[in-house]
Amino acid sequence: HIVFSDDGKTIWQSKSKLHKARRSKGRLFFNEDWRMLMLAFINSLADANGCIQIPVSDEKWLQIQPLPVLFESRFGYDDPKESGRLVPLDYTEERFEESIEEDEEDDDSAVQD
Repeated sequence: HIVFSDDGKTIWQSKSKLHKARRSKGRLFFNEDWRMLMLAFINSLADANGCIQIPVSDEKWLQIQPLPVLFESRFGYDDPKESGRLVPLDYTEERFEESIEEDEEDDDSAVQD
């Protein structure tokens, strides 16, 4: 799931803006983008020693490394190389509203032409 926040804590209130932003941003992500975001999130869970510790009882902890397990496959996928699919990660609600307004203006001018 993708959520959007201006401060990193409070999710946008408008369900329609969230829906439009998810559809706009998510469709532009490909495997490499998702992998990097997931690795960054997993690494953010690690402690100062570089381990993720999860309590499993009052006295026991599960300790794991935040490193992916690598597999090889006979099959593959090549990500598209065009730069037009890139959207900045510092998307804010205000910037999203501006981009929607620009899209609507472009749509209106195309209809008038």
